[in-house]
Amino acid sequence: MNNNPLIPESKLPALGTTIFTQMSALAQQHQAINLSQGFPDFDGPRYLQERLAYHVAQGRISTPR
Repeated sequence: MNNNPLIPESKLPALGTTIFTQMSALAQQHQAINLSQGFPDFDGPRYLQERLAYHVAQGRISTPR
């Protein structure tokens, strides 16, 4: 229970550990690049960017448009 009126109560008090927390911990443990939740924060190889752009332009993606 929060006794400070200036700090709102958590809307997710029983959420616990999320999959994102687990994935980040596993990536650190295994010295791997974490590809979840917007990681990594650097550009990939140029050839891979070009291949991805090609396949997206061809409509070969599995995300809703």
